[in-house]
Amino acid sequence: TSDCDWTLGGKACDFQLPDQDEELWRLASEKGDLILLDFSAMWCGPCNMAAQTQQEIQDRYEDQNFQYVTILMADSQNDVVDESDLDAWTSMHSIDTAPVLRGNRSMMYSSTVPHGFPISSWPTFVLIDRDGNVVYGLHGYSESHIVEQIETNL
Repeated sequence: TSDCDWTLGGKACDFQLPDQDEELWRLASEKGDLILLDFSAMWCGPCNMAAQTQQEIQDRYEDQNFQYVTILMADSQNDVVDESDLDAWTSMHSIDTAPVLRGNRSMMYSSTVPHGFPISSWPTFVLIDRDGNVVYGLHGYSESHIVEQIETNL
């Protein structure tokens, strides 16, 4: 929709993608939760480091209506993510309740996708507050910065 954008203070653009259980996860349906979006690629080292802490961070804050959501944008060959890639990712990183979604590079911001995801490096993190506003963004991985922003915005 045209009244959304991914800049700080902007209203996050709604989307829906299949998760690791092949259920559709939709951003608009999660309003009221604090949501950390982690845009990752399976071949990316820092993305894999972040994934090692996803379930732990999800478990730590989920009783405060928090969700740590990974959106896999590319598989280990930098190709399209399929269901088996989601299974491999969740298994490799011991993720059982945190959502892992199947995205693709065609969803990234470009001149032809003006409301696409704001990815310029891997991983990219976007924190969305309970009202659906973008309150934090980070290119690269820093667990301490991410946890600090989660705690600040809970």
